[in-house]
Amino acid sequence: SSGINAEYGYFEFNECYLVELYDMLTSGKFGTFLGNNERDRVRQKLSDRTFSIWGYLWENIGKFINPYYENSTDLGLGPATVLRPSTDDRDLLLWTKMYCRYDICCEAKTALDIDIETSSEVKATAERLSEASISS
Repeated sequence: SSGINAEYGYFEFNECYLVELYDMLTSGKFGTFLGNNERDRVRQKLSDRTFSIWGYLWENIGKFINPYYENSTDLGLGPATVLRPSTDDRDLLLWTKMYCRYDICCEAKTALDIDIETSSEVKATAERLSEASISS
């Protein structure tokens, strides 16, 4: 999710697409990823007995399109543009839309953390201003 946040315009689909893909992958409703490889899927005739996840996603494509997407060739970057997101631990974020979507406390903790950081920054700024006015 950190990469999506940093380079949002580079992704044709939104986070909902990835979450839906995961949900459908683990639901057992589709045979797209059953078996170890394509040969297994052909031998088991899965295409005759199961639905493809890609058809489902295509039918619902409207809710997955990223309105901010700009094709890299349209931006003059060429088709071989490679994103290189930071792998620094400090830049990694918990993907709350995926891992905290059923946990209301997780979202609350995130909001609380932001409030704590903000109040700490406000407090530090107030102290600096106070010290500056005393020394003047």
